[in-house]
Amino acid sequence: MIITRISDYGLKISQGNTSIAVNPSGDKKQLDNGTFTADIVLLSAPQIGFDSAEHFSKDDKTFVISSAGEYEVEELFIYGVTSTTVKDGQSFNNTIYYFNLDGNDVCVLGAHEPLQLPGEATELVDNIDILIMPVTGEGVLSAVDANKIATKLEANLVIPMGSSKESDNGIQAFKDEFGHDWVVSEKINPKNDKEAKPQAIFLQ
Repeated sequence: MIITRISDYGLKISQGNTSIAVNPSGDKKQLDNGTFTADIVLLSAPQIGFDSAEHFSKDDKTFVISSAGEYEVEELFIYGVTSTTVKDGQSFNNTIYYFNLDGNDVCVLGAHEPLQLPGEATELVDNIDILIMPVTGEGVLSAVDANKIATKLEANLVIPMGSSKESDNGIQAFKDEFGHDWVVSEKINPKNDKEAKPQAIFLQ
């Protein structure tokens, strides 16, 4: 499995011939590494910018998921659970996604904002391997709350999202809160090591 950044909140996850676009931006100016035709697109909260499959889907070749439910796509089982987020004083639905790929349990928090996770999500993502989460505040998790959730879920690998720049104040605040190994890289090739120490990898 290879994970790379495609925008502030967007990732590309590839395994074999399968590619997944996670919360890609609909604004081409924010797509640092270009576009591609994904097999699967996961959108957590498209109504507030998490976001658009426009540049990553093609006809009937792409399976787009934008709400809670249980899905099977090319023998990959994906589970979506509804949570909430707040923007400009309004509450919106957000979808937390969970799937197992290449032996790794992956959780995508999307635009989740409250410190507490829905009960259904907590049961689903217990002892997660890879946690993809926003950490920059302002409608998504703050650095402090993001670290509390990462600790609670006992994530082996945390991928902090919210900016493509490590110098961003929110990213730096999470780095200070996290207190474990911090790595900066252009891609991640995660190993399925259940005994690994907690680590955060910031994708450039």
